[in-house]
Amino acid sequence: MEHLQAHVEKLFYKYKKSSQIEELKWEVLSNLEARVADLVADGMELEEAMRVAIKQLPSADQLVGEKRKVYAAVFMQELVQRALLYTLVAWVLTMPLRIWGMGILTICKSSSTSSWTRC
Repeated sequence: MEHLQAHVEKLFYKYKKSSQIEELKWEVLSNLEARVADLVADGMELEEAMRVAIKQLPSADQLVGEKRKVYAAVFMQELVQRALLYTLVAWVLTMPLRIWGMGILTICKSSSTSSWTRC
C-alpha cells in the first residue's frame, strides 16, 4: 500500500500544506485502499487492482477545488507597460503635427520673390 501512499503524495505535491489538504489526502488514500480491497475481493490480483485504482484518480485538482492565485502585481505591471507603449506610439505619431503647429515646418510661397520661404 506504500505505492498508493506515494501516488496520493504525488497528487497533492503542488498544494500548500494545510489541515484541509492533509484531511483530504487521508480521505483519498482510504478511498483508494477501499477500492483496491473491493477489486481484490472481486478476484483481481493486488498489483492490477492498485493500477486500476490509481488510473481512476489521475488528478486531485477537482477534489481540492482551490482557486488559482492571480498575481495582481504582474497584471498591473503588464497593464502599465501597455499603457506606456501606447502613449509612446501616440506621441511619436503626433510629433510631426505638433512641429507643424509650432511653425517650424510651415513654408509659404512668397508672392514678391516667387520663392519658398518660412512664414
